[in-house]
Amino acid sequence: MGTLDELAGWLGHAHYLERRCYEILGSWVAPTPEPQAKAVLAEQCYHHAWHAEVWARRFPAGYGRDLDSAARPASAGLAAALDQLASAPGTVERLAGFFRVLQPRKIVVYDRLRRTSSDVSDRPVLRWLDVVVTDEVEDWRRGEALVQALLRDEAAPEALAWQADLEAHFVAAGELM
Repeated sequence: MGTLDELAGWLGHAHYLERRCYEILGSWVAPTPEPQAKAVLAEQCYHHAWHAEVWARRFPAGYGRDLDSAARPASAGLAAALDQLASAPGTVERLAGFFRVLQPRKIVVYDRLRRTSSDVSDRPVLRWLDVVVTDEVEDWRRGEALVQALLRDEAAPEALAWQADLEAHFVAAGELM
């Protein structure tokens, strides 16, 4: 992961992103009419809250570093893309946006960090990264299965167009962390 400052920056971004995922999924629970989607959103929002807490506990506080300052989006574009995701108009668009656009990106970023880190110097963070990635992959599988179950022929064109537009926002935003 490099220097302690680089680690602090990464952990701050990861904490922000997971906390934002918790907020977004949690905000969708009440207005979601489909019981199976409501249950998945309710369960998974707490996974992201826990992941945010995991990254907060690993944060190297002190020496001029504090989590409140570091817990921010990696870019203004990312904040805007997350706001766009949060504004998804319906259940299928919400689920497709989260599980087909954001979640795969997060898994790739976490995996890249795992592959480029040192098992010796980064072990305390890597141990938890393995746990978080396991959760993320399982949550993605459940979410994608739900998208496939809810995506109907009549809803598909609108949902896929919304997904493509959201994808463009995330591409323009750059890195998640």
